[in-house]
Amino acid sequence: MPRHRTWGSGQVVPPSAPGAAWSIRWREAGRRRFESGYPSRLLAQQALDAKRVDAARERIGIPPDAKRLPTLATLADEWLTRREDTHRSWRSDRKRWNRHLAPAFGRLRAPEINAARIRAFVEDRRRAGLSPGTVRLCVALLSTMFSDFCERPRETGALSNPARGLPRSLRKLLRPTHDPRLTPYLKTMDDVARVYAAMKGGPKLGFAIGALAGLRPGEILALTWDDVDVERRLLFVRQQVQYGELGPLKDDEPRILPISDSLLPVLREHRLKGGTGLLLPPGRPGRPSGPSLRPARFMRPHTLGDALRAGLKACGLPERLTWYQSTRHTYASQYVIAGGSLDHLAVLLGHSTTEVTKRYAHLSPTALSTADVSRVSVDLLATRGEVKALENGQRMGRRRRQGGYADLQKNDELQ
Repeated sequence: MPRHRTWGSGQVVPPSAPGAAWSIRWREAGRRRFESGYPSRLLAQQALDAKRVDAARERIGIPPDAKRLPTLATLADEWLTRREDTHRSWRSDRKRWNRHLAPAFGRLRAPEINAARIRAFVEDRRRAGLSPGTVRLCVALLSTMFSDFCERPRETGALSNPARGLPRSLRKLLRPTHDPRLTPYLKTMDDVARVYAAMKGGPKLGFAIGALAGLRPGEILALTWDDVDVERRLLFVRQQVQYGELGPLKDDEPRILPISDSLLPVLREHRLKGGTGLLLPPGRPGRPSGPSLRPARFMRPHTLGDALRAGLKACGLPERLTWYQSTRHTYASQYVIAGGSLDHLAVLLGHSTTEVTKRYAHLSPTALSTADVSRVSVDLLATRGEVKALENGQRMGRRRRQGGYADLQKNDELQ
């Protein structure tokens, strides 16, 4: 039986045996496609027609029929599952999606989301009391999702990213209100020495490494004595602890740091006490810890925070300072105050660009000395007498000019 159909339009394939399912064949993006499982010829033909319509709509830039597209909740769940194997922030991303984005966009489909819906979401979250920074992270997560969806327009229906190129009025609502220059930190190195002396146990060594080398808390918890070369004065930062497990660094780039003169004797002292294994071993190894209640292998971040607050309280310093502020922020700020280069600081902190480093190397207004603000100087009070004398001279000259003008007028009248 001859086949009368247009090339590339597809074909309905009858079942190979009585009672079997019907199938369809078609071409998509230059490749042959096959799909089976249709109970009747009518349903198979309708499915083939839908495939042809979607292909035609895609060629002329029209999104596929939204009724047959999956919702954003389905797409997001599949996208976040794939993200677990590639991104260290997948837990935070899933939490933001479930708590904020899913109630607003979960039932919608990709073509139905536009700048107006994003504006409504931003305004609603801001009215609910959410900080601009958190809302900005939610919009950034939505933008990252759509960047992936746009690579699969036939499956997702996304032909553009609505979260990219938002109007200026909307971007103003996402601008953080926190000024990084006002982030607290230990103002002097004497305060660092006092807090170190007041702390006890393993966190004491961790505080010294954070305040004198600028390492992140997770990087400190992952350090072993094999990573410390006291003879060559080198510190190898290879991995970090996150959620009680070892993982890659934040930028996934290991770095080698020189050990400073202030940190070297501290490391030597602790190494003589038994330098094997972790620098900061857990207080009770094997104790169930974390969401999965696995045996503890590393010291908990809460242990660091509790020891720091006790040290701050003993020194009469504000207890609201976090571990990150007391160590990494303090190191970056004191480095810049001492005249260090931002380029060198970016390498020490493990930043890819100095733009990120500027947020940590903040200088509060109190860090400026009197000499800095007195470089442009003038004694305004010393010229007060001269100004008065000048004003008197100007008045006498004005009177003389006025008097001369009056004499001229009088002579004109006489003539």
